[in-house]
Amino acid sequence: MHMNIKAPRPAVPGPGRPRGLHKGARLGKAPAAIEPGARPLVVAPAKARKTAPKSRSTALVRTRVQPVDPRQQSRRQADTIDLLGARLERELEQREELWAAILELQVSRLGNGAVDPVAVASARRMMRFRSMIREIVPGGATLAVASDGEAAWVDLPRRTAWHFPRDAAGNHTAGPLSCGLSAVAHLESLRGAGAEYLVVPGNAAGFLERLPAFRQHLDRRYRRLRDDEVGRVYELRPAVEAALLMGNGRFASLIAECEDRLGREPSILDWGTGLDLAAAHPQRNIFSCLEAGVTLPYLDETVDIVVTGSTASRDLAEARRVAGVAVARMDPVPGEGGGFKLGIDWKDVRKGAAYPSSSIIIPTYNGWRILRNCLAALRETLPAELSVEIVVVDDGSSDGTADRLKELACEEPRLRVVLSPKNGGFIAACNRGARAATGEMLVFLNNDTLPLPGWLEPLLRGLRDWPGAGAVGGKLIYPDGRLQEAGGVIFSDASGANFGRNDPFPDAPLYNYVRPVDYCSGALLATPRSLFKAMGGFDVYYAPAYYEDTDYCFRVRKRGLKVYYQPESQIVHLEGATSGTELTSGVKSCQVVNRGRFAHRWAAALKRQPSPPDRWDFGVLHGLAVRGARNGREVA
Repeated sequence: MHMNIKAPRPAVPGPGRPRGLHKGARLGKAPAAIEPGARPLVVAPAKARKTAPKSRSTALVRTRVQPVDPRQQSRRQADTIDLLGARLERELEQREELWAAILELQVSRLGNGAVDPVAVASARRMMRFRSMIREIVPGGATLAVASDGEAAWVDLPRRTAWHFPRDAAGNHTAGPLSCGLSAVAHLESLRGAGAEYLVVPGNAAGFLERLPAFRQHLDRRYRRLRDDEVGRVYELRPAVEAALLMGNGRFASLIAECEDRLGREPSILDWGTGLDLAAAHPQRNIFSCLEAGVTLPYLDETVDIVVTGSTASRDLAEARRVAGVAVARMDPVPGEGGGFKLGIDWKDVRKGAAYPSSSIIIPTYNGWRILRNCLAALRETLPAELSVEIVVVDDGSSDGTADRLKELACEEPRLRVVLSPKNGGFIAACNRGARAATGEMLVFLNNDTLPLPGWLEPLLRGLRDWPGAGAVGGKLIYPDGRLQEAGGVIFSDASGANFGRNDPFPDAPLYNYVRPVDYCSGALLATPRSLFKAMGGFDVYYAPAYYEDTDYCFRVRKRGLKVYYQPESQIVHLEGATSGTELTSGVKSCQVVNRGRFAHRWAAALKRQPSPPDRWDFGVLHGLAVRGARNGREVA
């Protein structure tokens, strides 16, 4: 790096060429070339040389090159980039203002009739939109724009902009965001890919009105930075309020537990929280006290849940007097800038029966990027009060996954890392994780998944409360919002089907009720650890992978237990991100081989399974769904 240093005027040391000048250079002129890395020398002009004292101490001295700190140099370069970027922003803004002035002059001179009014309105809207983006979204950020597919919406200087929705190639697509759940799944997949902001232009506001569940998801989890006629901007980072309401799942877990115990919708009093819980949860029975004072105007134990913003003992005592089931406290968190967490005091421990402890087992192999996103989603969605450990089994990765996991374990106390000396495959990794687990319930979770808020508790409730539950699975959704699986069906030829696969309406009534099924995918499968151990885990007969989850569920059912599909547990699954989707190569080819092995082992049971349908429609799906309730899913 060139540095201009003002040197003293030295004298010429005796006859001959001055030190520091290479051969062929003349005094008083710049040398023809300078050695790489050397500093340019400043030589006194001729007049100064004649009058300068010929002292040895003032002889020509070559200045040493000081080493440059790479970090300091990087910071300077980053500062320069920021300055140039800001300058570019100003120039672009001035350019757009000029175009706006020209447009207004054209309209004024020629009249509205001579200028396309649609084009004028579009140009004005786009200029205001870009001005909003420059004001709200920092340079270098990645944002998703709810657009109609027009390229101008994502042509934003110094920012990476994606269409929302978009396909796997990044192109805008009009579907299949047919419902709120589809939109939630698609947004969370984009967020996992790096989206930091969601922008809904003013002309697309109807998009949110058509999907109220999606709008509630946004308002509960993320901070709204702007909301006017120009557009709505969300920062896709869980806010403090969102962490209380939905981010860590605790408030949702409290409501779900009360519903489960009471058999009805609980009444909730928002007493001085300042969070406007009723607006955040419009579908819930939440009200506020309009009277000021330290005494609530309600009879004893007449409100199911009281949420209070006070930690004073007097106020907590009053909240306990009124609450019939539980008091939720906003406990300050020291050292987090005034943040807080939700504490729950149950009035009757029987009404607040604890969830069983659980171990989430995640096998991984050379997939740090997708694993990192999965762990981040877990950190946001796991309730703080649950007894949970996350057991990640690194199956001999060579991409540095093990080192990154060790670093992450220092920050996340619930994370346990199990290292395999060599790659043994999915089944071996799952069994190794199960042996290391300590929870009462095992929850197998693929590393290429993004759990959605409230995903874990429904699985644990099912294993805790449903008679004869041996395994419970959930709803799997594609990143683009289509349904991937609502339970699994096995046919008489040992082929299988993900129930409801590719349906653009993942929250349709047919997929939204608990029912017994043939099997649930091992991408999300919960089972008691004692049962898993008694049955020897996933059978290595199917190593390295595929059909091991189906075989396990058949063995569970052979013991007289049931496998349930629980629609309240929802995750986004990037199918094929780990093992691919091609049946003729890689680990995926084992699916064909293991189908034959499964058919041989379960030949007698398969005779009672339905034949593969020659078409798929609502009637066929309905028949397959209710079949389990009729026959009880027995396996001989």
